[in-house]
Amino acid sequence: MLCLLCIMLASSAAPSGEPLHPPAGARSSALDSLASVILELGSIPSGGRLLVLSSLCGWPARTTSVSFTSESELWVGGFSGAGDSWGFAGSPGGQGVLVTSLTPSCIPHGLPLEVGTGGRVGFSLETSLDPALLTLSVALPDDSVLVLNPDSAGIYVLDAVERGVYWIEASNATASGPEVVMLLPLLSGVTVQDAMGKCMGMREPSAWTLAEVASAFDSIRTAHGLEPARRSALLDSIAGCRASDIAMAGRVSHSGLDSIALPEGLPAAENIGRGRTFSEALSMILTSPAHLSSCLSTRWESAGWGARVQVERDGWQVVLVGIMCEGSP
Repeated sequence: MLCLLCIMLASSAAPSGEPLHPPAGARSSALDSLASVILELGSIPSGGRLLVLSSLCGWPARTTSVSFTSESELWVGGFSGAGDSWGFAGSPGGQGVLVTSLTPSCIPHGLPLEVGTGGRVGFSLETSLDPALLTLSVALPDDSVLVLNPDSAGIYVLDAVERGVYWIEASNATASGPEVVMLLPLLSGVTVQDAMGKCMGMREPSAWTLAEVASAFDSIRTAHGLEPARRSALLDSIAGCRASDIAMAGRVSHSGLDSIALPEGLPAAENIGRGRTFSEALSMILTSPAHLSSCLSTRWESAGWGARVQVERDGWQVVLVGIMCEGSP
C-alpha cells in the first residue's frame, strides 16, 4: 500500500525545488496530501518517518499536530485554522485526518527528497528571517554533523557521499537561544520505502521510561567511543522543571536555561524533544543535527532527564528535556 501511495504522491506533490507559499491560517494542498497518506496508512508515522512523508508531499516544515477526527468536528471542536496552515482528508465513512503546521519561515529551493549516493546537491533558502542569524547544519548517516555555508550566490552545496538519510536543519539565533525553523530529510541512495523501514540515518532508540532514555543516550555515546554521562539528581530536577515550563507554555523555548539552578559559571546545554512516546521524543532530539552534535560532545560529563505531558487542542504529547553539563553538579 505504501509503495502505491508513494507513486501516486510523487506525481502530485510539489515539484522538487518549486517555491511553496502557503498562506497563514489557510488550507494547504500539500498538507491535504499528507493527511490523505496518513488516512490510507491508518496510523500516524512516528518521528523521522512523518518528516519523510511530509517532504514527499511538498511541505517544508514540521507539523504541529496530526489527529484522527471527522470533518464536522473541525468546527464543533473550535478549530478555525487561525495562525496555522492546515490540511484535511476524509473518508466516505466520516473518519478523517487533520494536519496542522505553523507557516514555514524558511523554504528550500532546489532541494530534492532523493539523490543517488555520491550525488551533489545545491540549494538555496527563502526566508523571512535575517539570513545572518541562520545556521544550516547537516547530520550525516554516520552521526557526524557538519555546518554548511552558502557561496557568494547564496547556494548551499552538499555531497551525499554515504548511503542513508541526511538531515538538513536551519536554526535561527534568538535572544532565548537557537530555534529550529527547518528540518528536512535528504535520501541518498535509498527510497522512501527504505526510509519508512530501517536504514542508516533514521535514529529510533527504544525507550519507554526516563531510565531507558538515559540508558539509550549512554548507549549512543559509548557506540561513538565516548564515556557514558553521569546521571545527576540535580540535573534531573532541573530537566523536570524545564519540561513543565515548556508543556505549560505550549511552545519550545530555551529561555529558561540561563536561570537554571546550576553552580555559577558551570557550562551547560539543553536538548528538547517532543513526541507521542519517550522513544519518539528522544528520536527527534537525535534527528536534529544541532541536538545530535550536543549529545555527542566530549565536553559534557553529567546529564539529567525530565519529561511532562503537554495537552493541546488536538491531543497530547510528551515533552522530553535533557540537561548536560561539565563536571558533577
